[in-house]
Amino acid sequence: MNVFFRADASTRAGSGHVMRCLTLAEILRSKGADCTFICREHPGHLADLIREKGFDVCVLPVVVDRGEAEGEYADWLGDSWEHDASQSLSICDGADWLVVDHYALDHRWHKRLAPVVGHVMVIDDLANREYFCDVLLDQNLGKIKANYEAFVPEGCVCLMGPEYALLRNEFMVRRPQSLANKNQDMGIQRVLVSLGGADQDNATEWVLDLLSKSALEDHTYLDIVMGASAPHLARIQEIVKSFRFDARVSVNVTNMAERMALANFSIGAAGSTAWERCCLGLPSAILVLAENQRKIAEQLQAFGAGVLLDIKQPIKEASESLNALFANPKSLEEMGRRAAGICDGRGGERVVRKMLEIQGL
Repeated sequence: MNVFFRADASTRAGSGHVMRCLTLAEILRSKGADCTFICREHPGHLADLIREKGFDVCVLPVVVDRGEAEGEYADWLGDSWEHDASQSLSICDGADWLVVDHYALDHRWHKRLAPVVGHVMVIDDLANREYFCDVLLDQNLGKIKANYEAFVPEGCVCLMGPEYALLRNEFMVRRPQSLANKNQDMGIQRVLVSLGGADQDNATEWVLDLLSKSALEDHTYLDIVMGASAPHLARIQEIVKSFRFDARVSVNVTNMAERMALANFSIGAAGSTAWERCCLGLPSAILVLAENQRKIAEQLQAFGAGVLLDIKQPIKEASESLNALFANPKSLEEMGRRAAGICDGRGGERVVRKMLEIQGL
């Protein structure tokens, strides 16, 4: 089975789209599929990482003069959708599956590619435009088929909610041990700070300022994870040299599940990593970095699986919210239990099972 992925990473769009496609590709490969990526060469692209994972990647150039962009996310594409479709069509002609994870692409692009591939699957979070696909995956909490019924063709299979969250196998493997180790009787000993591979707006510095004014003990270990392409990486590395906590900055880590399993608490974004934290029962403060993440954060907070922070909040107000949480170990344990009930780490296997079923395998 030949599967092609159309997804981009950039300092503006972040790394989440490519990372969740990589997760799906690794599971498909374990079932015997050949997977190839089509990515545009934006600043912060992850073509080298894709190759390191053992997948072929076709890199498309960014077009500077591409005319007037259409739609809220059109600038994320780096070309017109028409030209992108033509380039992609020449690469994936004859594929069994085409998986599209891109906010800038809609039914017009899908329809151009659909006649030359067996099946089209779209991975999305927005439910804000028309799609032309056989399968639509939205792994976000609270999403139901009705959110997409007006946007997808009749007969489209909708895979909705964190039951289908695309997590690497390491999270499922670490889950039992992590859930057993989340006792909060000793207080907060280790905090994981991870705000995406790009962190274009330097939210990490805001979080460090927040924690420095919190009631956390000086001996607390801060595990700060960033991407190599993060524009403010050097600034954060300089800050932690004189920080009151025992803090370390790690770049492009490959053991995120292990780090989450060791942590008592996390401050992270409301993107794909939210489901990783849930799988491991990690109590979290969820930072809204973009408006398309706000609903996810609000849903998790309403479910009791995290507390929402907004980078627009005054530091004093946000610090008081955290201190109230840190002072109540039982609330932290309950938050972890509720998070663990949202996602079990087996979503990728469920998605692949459905793809194989549709393929007749």
